[in-house]
Amino acid sequence: MGRLGALLLLLGALGALADICNIPEVDSSLVQSLGQRLLPWMDQLSLEHLNPSIYVGLRLSSVEASTKEAFYLHSLNSDLRHRITLAIRTAQEKVLKAQTPEGYFGNVYSTPLALQLLMTSPMPGAELGTACLNARAALLASLQDGAFQNALMISQLLPVLNHKSYVDLISPDCLAPRVTLEPATVTPSLMQVPEFIHVMLKVPSVWPPYRHSISVPAGSSLEEVLMKAQELGGFMYGTQASLSGPYLTSVMGKEVGEREFWQLIRAPDTPLQQGIADYRPKDGETIELRLVTW
Repeated sequence: MGRLGALLLLLGALGALADICNIPEVDSSLVQSLGQRLLPWMDQLSLEHLNPSIYVGLRLSSVEASTKEAFYLHSLNSDLRHRITLAIRTAQEKVLKAQTPEGYFGNVYSTPLALQLLMTSPMPGAELGTACLNARAALLASLQDGAFQNALMISQLLPVLNHKSYVDLISPDCLAPRVTLEPATVTPSLMQVPEFIHVMLKVPSVWPPYRHSISVPAGSSLEEVLMKAQELGGFMYGTQASLSGPYLTSVMGKEVGEREFWQLIRAPDTPLQQGIADYRPKDGETIELRLVTW
């Protein structure tokens, strides 16, 4: 069966289902009595009793509550403006408090989404403008240093660099000119780099502690270091796929428990901000896999 035949069969099946799920007309007096039960609830306009379902249910029925409907909708809108504004203001304050001395909101990879929030949220004062300028400068510096290699992180940064946020999807400018992407050309580096690098891999959170020097080709990711260590024997690990890349779930048979995670540490004590698939160790580095409780 071709694709067209399959599509026609599917549409026919949906049509048959529509005939089966045809609800007969209900006695109008029954509908009216149900609507009458909602009327007392429309007089309860305190915040804890306001419910959009009451208004929507009446609007989608054959009965009406006359002027009460308009007044109830006005109350809902007033309460919803209030709640959204409060939620946005609270989120803004938390984001601004999380700004680091370097300018990031949390870290380099959480900053693009934080900026999207701040860009679309009205908040008077010079503090917001200064915070955003510092974050933008920090992002550009990280971008030039090659920090953004993960596809998900790049997708969150692109709108910010184009002065847009996810809110712009509500009414997109479909006629705005866009540049057609072409594959990037890779220029061979003139710098002399070693053909192989040596990375010291440590796991002190297990017994006996693991410590071994792993030799991998230059430019390998940390994930490739772990794979090589597992090939050599005496080391084992497990991962789980996520939108941000593989997430380390077990090391040496030790699974993460509740409120635990395997933290990636560059010696002596610098937590890595990239995941195992994105971070590329340098020759002579020591990487520690540390089980942390939060």
